Amino acid sequence: MRWSDELREQLAAPECAREISEVPNDPERVAARRDVLRMQMCVAGEVLRVAHRVLLSASRGSMFERGYDMHGLKVGDRSLEVRLADDGLAIEVVRETGLVDTLRVEDSSVFDKHGNLIPYAEGYFGSLVLELAAR
Repeated sequence: MRWSDELREQLAAPECAREISEVPNDPERVAARRDVLRMQMCVAGEVLRVAHRVLLSASRGSMFERGYDMHGLKVGDRSLEVRLADDGLAIEVVRETGLVDTLRVEDSSVFDKHGNLIPYAEGYFGSLVLELAAR
């Protein structure tokens, strides 16, 4: 096989296409990822705020913290913290026991640390809050 044919074959492989499309230093791509994660952080902050309000109305003591790069909810001795990490290219989900999950963006979609797609941020963060409040 000629080298040019071999090169074409390798460039046509799916893993090569992914590597080429995932140029880490492309400023536009990096900015787009940060924008998606900032939107996810806004959703997380709103979900935690609403959960705090509902918990207070149900006479369940809770504390809510909202910042630029971090949002947190504490219920009793349990806590949930969502924060931007990796220079704004990831979201870390932290419980009182430590790091639980890391969210990243690929091709405008958000994935957890296991590579599972997170189609709705409200549902993802809502399930974390329900788990926190249920204990």
